Amino acid sequence: MLNIWDDCSSEEEVERKPVKVEIEKSITVQVEEVPDNEDEQIQLVIQKSLADQADQCGTEWSQKIPKFEDFVGIGDEASRMVQEQKSKARILQSILAAEDAEEAERKVMKMSEERESYPRNRGCSGC
Repeated sequence: MLNIWDDCSSEEEVERKPVKVEIEKSITVQVEEVPDNEDEQIQLVIQKSLADQADQCGTEWSQKIPKFEDFVGIGDEASRMVQEQKSKARILQSILAAEDAEEAERKVMKMSEERESYPRNRGCSGC
């Protein structure tokens, strides 16, 4: 909005009156035909920018969820439960690794016993 002071046409009126004038801007752009390869490039750029925006939205949500959980009061409980699950998983992995090690040790012992007893079982007197 632009205020313009009107010089009154009559000499009797000394007081100035504001006149409001609305100015509209319009921009006209002429777009020529885009060659096919440029059109494909433009589409690729648009797709990339949309993918970047989607990535940012995902990142924003992953950052906002813990804040919301804290606001509601479930953040501490949820993180505590996650930590408990992780520690249980670590304990289970340790147990399974120990069992695997014991099983491997048993197999090695069994194989070494079989090797030791192999010549005796053949009954070879010259061995």
